[in-house]
Amino acid sequence: MNQFIITFDLSNATSADYTRAREELERLGFTPFTPNGTNMLPDTTYVGTIHNVDAATLRDNARDRFAARGLKTSAMFVAGVDGWAAIGKRLRAA
Repeated sequence: MNQFIITFDLSNATSADYTRAREELERLGFTPFTPNGTNMLPDTTYVGTIHNVDAATLRDNARDRFAARGLKTSAMFVAGVDGWAAIGKRLRAA
């Protein structure tokens, strides 16, 4: 499975902390948009197509990157997905 979804919460975080978290997730290959780029995902939810890795490894990588930037993760969920459907703020037509 190559497509993953990740969602998280930070403890005692500022908006700048969430910006740093987003930057780290983007470095790992995640985006805050649906795979076809037409809709935004809910806040702190990201999706990415990442090869040769499992969900636990992605979780650990994200947690370690957050910690390296001084961010305290209070919750994180990572799952492999094989299909998706979304509603939300539309960015463009499919």
